[in-house]
Amino acid sequence: MDWGFQSDTPSLVEPGVQYFLRECLHQCHSTKTTYYNTLYNLVLFASFLAFFGFILWYRYKGRPSTEEWERRQVEKQKWILESIRKYNEARQRERQELITGLPAWDNEFDVIRRPNSLIELR
Repeated sequence: MDWGFQSDTPSLVEPGVQYFLRECLHQCHSTKTTYYNTLYNLVLFASFLAFFGFILWYRYKGRPSTEEWERRQVEKQKWILESIRKYNEARQRERQELITGLPAWDNEFDVIRRPNSLIELR
C-alpha cells in the first residue's frame, strides 16, 4: 500500500516545513550580513573622517607662527653659544690646573716675598 510518499529515506520534518525553515534562516543570514556590513562601513568611515580631521587640525594648529619659529631659532643659537662658552671655560680650567689636580696653594713665604705685598721686610 503506497500512501504517496516518494522518498526512500525517512524524514522527521515535512518537505514544506523544511523549505520554510531553510528560507527563513537564509533571510536571517542575509539581514545579519547586511547589518554587519553597514555597521562596519560606518565605523570605518567615521574613523577615516576622524583621522584626516586630526591631521588637518594638527597641521593648522600645530605649526608654529613665524614669531614663535624665530624665537625658537634665537633660543637655539643662545643655547649653542652658551654650550661652546662653557666648553671653552672648562678646557681653559683644565689647562690651568696642576698635573696632579690639587688646588693651587700659596704658602706664607711666597706671600711675604711677593713684590706687591703690603708687608715689607726690614
